Amino acid sequence: MTEKIVRAIHLESIPGGLQGPGGLQSNVRNARGQGFLADEPAYIGGAEEGMTPFELLLASLASCTSATLVMYARDKGIALDGVTIDADYSRAGEDGLPADGPDRIRRRIALAGRLDATAVQRLTRVAQLCPVHKAIVGDRITCEDEISVVAPAA
Repeated sequence: MTEKIVRAIHLESIPGGLQGPGGLQSNVRNARGQGFLADEPAYIGGAEEGMTPFELLLASLASCTSATLVMYARDKGIALDGVTIDADYSRAGEDGLPADGPDRIRRRIALAGRLDATAVQRLTRVAQLCPVHKAIVGDRITCEDEISVVAPAA
């Protein structure tokens, strides 16, 4: 029997913080009771005590991408020893993007292992198939990938 996947969160603003400086923090919990603090940068009134919504979006994409790559490599017998992902988000009108164009995510994906060109090509394609990528990339958000291969640690 397949276990049901729960994709739900519960968010509450921090009590008593709505009127003072900061006040943008939120306690976030999933259905399993795991949680963290989300916040905003100081320049817009946050206290910088947690990740911002855009950082959480990037973390979701990066962690899903990594898990998808590892599961695919395991299933296909590809000698992938590790994945490192750096990602950034630029909104339309920033970083040289047209003001009326889509936002952009850039992922720099480093694959560790003794990987031939075919394996790298397959993993590059699979990175774009992770469920979070498919959920957020489209007309309003584009994603540019830079894939590199690093030798495994000796």
